[in-house]
Amino acid sequence: MKRVEIILLLISIISLVFNFLLLPMGLGFSLLSLGTLATFYFIFSLSLFNGGSIKSLFAKERTHSITLFRKLLSQATGFSIACIIIGVLFSVFYWQGPAVNLLLGLSLLFIIAVISSYSFLKFKDKYYLSFLKRIGGFGLVGCVFLFLPQSTWIELKYSKYPAYLEAFKKAKANPENDEYWKALREESKKISDE
Repeated sequence: MKRVEIILLLISIISLVFNFLLLPMGLGFSLLSLGTLATFYFIFSLSLFNGGSIKSLFAKERTHSITLFRKLLSQATGFSIACIIIGVLFSVFYWQGPAVNLLLGLSLLFIIAVISSYSFLKFKDKYYLSFLKRIGGFGLVGCVFLFLPQSTWIELKYSKYPAYLEAFKKAKANPENDEYWKALREESKKISDE
């Protein structure tokens, strides 16, 4: 499971670089990889955080040996990481509402960090370190995407295309004006034709 996690993380990072550099298929690759990563954490978090494999996920003997506390902690961590990844996806695609997902994920991660830290200090169990490592990484990514405005990402990404940036700002400022959105699509087509 950990290998699958690492592979999905690397693919997601590569896809974000492709997207940022405006390489062909960057948007589709980002959507697919980040969506897959979020789904992976949401569905397989119980097995991932408890040292199991995909096969052991469906074995009753394996899940019966895991305490209810660890099951809940694993599922909550997977859900919160998935929320952060979806928030990043919304930010990258400039969709409405990334802050809601990021705040929900970060709030849950903070609670899980407190619980995991307390449990680690009390029981000295290395099990809780795997949570703290992921919380640190995804918490940092979530904070970066939460506190930097969405406009920062588009200004960095399209810094070589001032006409596109101007059209984007006008369209976002006046979402009801179809002429601005038409101009934005035309500028986008010019970029893709290059």
